[in-house]
Amino acid sequence: MAQEHDSGRRLAAAYTAAVRSYVPGDRWSGARLARASHAYVDHLRLHIERETLDLFPAIEASLAADDDRLVAAFERIEQQQQIGAGAHELLHAMIDTLPARIAPWLQTPVLAE
Repeated sequence: MAQEHDSGRRLAAAYTAAVRSYVPGDRWSGARLARASHAYVDHLRLHIERETLDLFPAIEASLAADDDRLVAAFERIEQQQQIGAGAHELLHAMIDTLPARIAPWLQTPVLAE
């Protein structure tokens, strides 16, 4: 993947150079721009496909393998070491009430000091 990213940067630079040197009506600069844009688009399509089909599923599988362990660790910290059982839900309930509680303050003009 790192090599593909390097190739992508080179192709993007070539495309940028072609855009900057493009002269309307000049066939050579138009052809250069077309080649650079097609090369970059082709590269991106293949790279995105490879990430979608290979990389992302591998990452998801790796993360999913740790899900139970991570959930257990967060629950242990939440319940035993930090905030106590039920505090997570209480904090979320408080967050849900914030818009109504701060609305009056948002409409009050700030007093000059």
